[in-house]
Amino acid sequence: MVRSLSIRIIKMKLQYSKEHIFKGLLLAPLPLLLFSAIVFIIANHQFSLYEIAVAFFGHSLAYIAYCILTIPFSFVISLFLIQMHSTY
Repeated sequence: MVRSLSIRIIKMKLQYSKEHIFKGLLLAPLPLLLFSAIVFIIANHQFSLYEIAVAFFGHSLAYIAYCILTIPFSFVISLFLIQMHSTY
């Protein structure tokens, strides 16, 4: 029983489109960045509009750096792994 279940799980293929992978890579860091920006604002008692805007701008720069540096490599690796998995 357990063996047949594990064989069925192995035979299942997870197929993701390029759009799903790309959207997942883009949206993954957003909750953590938003949470860290809010914690940064609260911890430093920066409640003026200018300081809040600067904090979110700084975190936006970190997100842009993530998009430029990380997403292309992660996307290519994901496509490679999907291609490699589909051959087996």
